[in-house]
Amino acid sequence: MTNNKVPILAAVAGPNSGSYSNEADVREPHFQTTFFGPNYGRLSIIKNKYDPKGMFIVGAGVGSEHWDIDGICQLS
Repeated sequence: MTNNKVPILAAVAGPNSGSYSNEADVREPHFQTTFFGPNYGRLSIIKNKYDPKGMFIVGAGVGSEHWDIDGICQLS
């Protein structure tokens, strides 16, 4: 589903369509743009201000790309 069907749906919906979190696939490879669109950069700045060590994470959430897939270890 993630690699076969979702890209087709994303192409039909367009680049700034977004999604609801209850429709989201936590394995979405491009979650930054798929879930947050053009807002990701600003959200990342805000998150870094209030969570400078990046300790508050959620799968496919802002800053989660700095953690391993299980959310256990920060990546260097």
